[in-house]
Amino acid sequence: LLLFDEPFTGLDLVSKEIVAQLLRQCQQQGKLILVSTHQLSFLSSLSDHMCILRQGSVVFQGTVEGEDDFLGKYKEYAI
Repeated sequence: LLLFDEPFTGLDLVSKEIVAQLLRQCQQQGKLILVSTHQLSFLSSLSDHMCILRQGSVVFQGTVEGEDDFLGKYKEYAI
């Protein structure tokens, strides 16, 4: 199990892609990765399952077909 807390915060685009590549490599090796982030659009392209919490409650949980699909579902819960 690998746990990342806000791995993209404060990074430029090149550095974000390096971190994303690391996460992809870990995923290909069959490692379980848990990421906590507020940068959902970047992470959605790396994930096969997501759980979104809002004020301590789950508002979305499921698989992600693509970034547009995910963000469309999430907007249903955003205020």
